[in-house]
Amino acid sequence: MKLSALSALALVPSLAVAQNATFLSGLLSALQSANLTQLLTVASTVNGTARGQSLFASISDGSPFAIFAPNNEAWSSAPKNVTEDANTLADIFSYHIVPGNFSNVATHYPNVTLGQTLYNDTQTVHLEGDKPQVLAWSIRSDNKTHVLNQLNDSTVVNVTTFGNLSIFII
Repeated sequence: MKLSALSALALVPSLAVAQNATFLSGLLSALQSANLTQLLTVASTVNGTARGQSLFASISDGSPFAIFAPNNEAWSSAPKNVTEDANTLADIFSYHIVPGNFSNVATHYPNVTLGQTLYNDTQTVHLEGDKPQVLAWSIRSDNKTHVLNQLNDSTVVNVTTFGNLSIFII
């Protein structure tokens, strides 16, 4: 997907979109520059949902956030029932976002860094106190950061930033 995703934002009527149009346009451009074209498509789709608009309003408030951004290869292996449902994509996207600035955190395994994600759908997340789902990551012996709570570790292959966002490409 090319810059047409940027123009798609203008077609979605919403106060959140209007309020955050500059932020969203910049984020989509940053994803395009990082060659995260599949995530760019996901972000555009997610923005068409109430959950997504709330999510983008949250991350555009200037507070620091970390996005663990699946690369194109990771998205290509996702099942169609996941990639074709905008609300499911909003849930998945929120699971990859952690409030806070972790750019200088270098926790070495077996110690881990835990971050509460923005994913807190009570139909699927059943943590005590209605807490959101968490991500765990650590630097392994190969000196690469690995996201640990997956069936297979996801490895951070690059890091970029956009405004208040640190984007860890996995």
